[in-house]
Amino acid sequence: MVMSFKDGVKALIAFSILSLSIFYVNLLIAHQMYPDYTFEHFTKAVGIYFNIYVLGNAGDAFNNSLYGGIKALSVLVKVDISEKLKFLNFMLSMTSISVLIFSVYLFVKNKINRYELSFIGMSVLALATSVFGTYHMLVFFAFLLIPFKDTEVSYSPMYINIILVTCIFVLSPKNYIFPHGISLEVILNPLVMLGSVVYILYKANTTKIKLNS
Repeated sequence: MVMSFKDGVKALIAFSILSLSIFYVNLLIAHQMYPDYTFEHFTKAVGIYFNIYVLGNAGDAFNNSLYGGIKALSVLVKVDISEKLKFLNFMLSMTSISVLIFSVYLFVKNKINRYELSFIGMSVLALATSVFGTYHMLVFFAFLLIPFKDTEVSYSPMYINIILVTCIFVLSPKNYIFPHGISLEVILNPLVMLGSVVYILYKANTTKIKLNS
């Protein structure tokens, strides 16, 4: 949010290269210390994690993703979707990529500003990450600082209020409410984030007003 779009892209590329480099170096070091620690075994461990936490229920109690919300709703309405979980996870991932591309398009067309683009990107990350825990939601606190950082920003017709209300809601503790063993947070947070993203994208795409550059 504190960078221009071009600088943000450069930083993202640099971060990706650095992350891959650190992963590769750590893998080499770990292999020297423990010969059995190889990339093949690493991917096998990820597969085990996927089966337990994504397809299974170990990552559902404090999950804030749309995937987790759908799983929780299926339990409440007593609909078995266990055979469709992999397909559901794949479709949500593909949809999320499409939403991000569309958001960048609206940003380039000056229909949304950098704050709204950042909020949409963060919300899509939370919604699309199969196991997005409660403690991960702290990243949304950064958006609450926008009014203090940039008091003269040219906000789009969606206003900053949508972002602020959404962030306050998802950060509010709700995990002490467990009807039928399902946390309300797991269902409500994804729905509120999804609604905010859809509303912003719809209003930005249909309005003829462009932001001041």
